[in-house]
Amino acid sequence: MKNLVLFTLLAVAVADKPSAHYGAPSGSGPLIAILRDDRVAPDAAGSYSFNVETEDGISRQESGGPGGTQQGSVR
Repeated sequence: MKNLVLFTLLAVAVADKPSAHYGAPSGSGPLIAILRDDRVAPDAAGSYSFNVETEDGISRQESGGPGGTQQGSVR
């Protein structure tokens, strides 16, 4: 029984730890710069907005608030 416990503890000690690296995968292509990132955090009433644009032409803007009043566009 002691050998089983000792073996189990040894197996846990040498087990491979999961990677804590959360960066972009290697070979994922060129990095795209963010040209605009304007954000307004939710205010006391819950309204918010953001406007983001990247150098490859992607643009996203959205505004909204409580009750599902949300507007946005993607280009």
